[in-house]
Amino acid sequence: MKRILLVLFIPFLLTACGNDQVEIDGEMVKLDELKEMVAEEQQTLSEVEEEINRKEQKVLGLEIEFQDREAEFNELVALSEERESLDEEVIQLRIERDDLNREIEKLTADVVEVKDEPIKVGAGYFYFGDYIETGRYELKAQDGYRGNVFIRRNGISYVADTFGQSRTSDEEELTFIFSSEVGDEIEATVPIELYPVE
Repeated sequence: MKRILLVLFIPFLLTACGNDQVEIDGEMVKLDELKEMVAEEQQTLSEVEEEINRKEQKVLGLEIEFQDREAEFNELVALSEERESLDEEVIQLRIERDDLNREIEKLTADVVEVKDEPIKVGAGYFYFGDYIETGRYELKAQDGYRGNVFIRRNGISYVADTFGQSRTSDEEELTFIFSSEVGDEIEATVPIELYPVE
């Protein structure tokens, strides 16, 4: 920078002194050569200034890009934190689901638990609410009998099957669990047993 200032200052000095030569760094330089040197230094200065401008523009662009990336990074951090929170919620919901499944399994096992003493009903027609208390029952034929049983509500059968052990085969004895309402009708061709279930 000192060299540039010196080169720029010398022509003014020479013109003022009326001399066409000057000593620069121990060498005598003519005014024309000095003007050339000044022009070269001015060109170099201009190029340096252009390079500085380019670098400043690049730095400005990088700062803008950094700000954009910083906002994007902050969004990603927020999304990551939200995902962690959602992952924790999912884990809690899975634990609750597993607890509920265990409770359902327990309740399902308890539902079909049969009480000891059955209600014995002979063949014929009977009504819930009159002869038999309403409730939830497991139905099966009395030992040694096999026949048809119908249970109707408003004249429509919701149970219509053959109950009892077959004498000619080893097939399993049929049972049926149902819930009765007041006015439901039982028609049985054989004596049956109704086991209250919980």
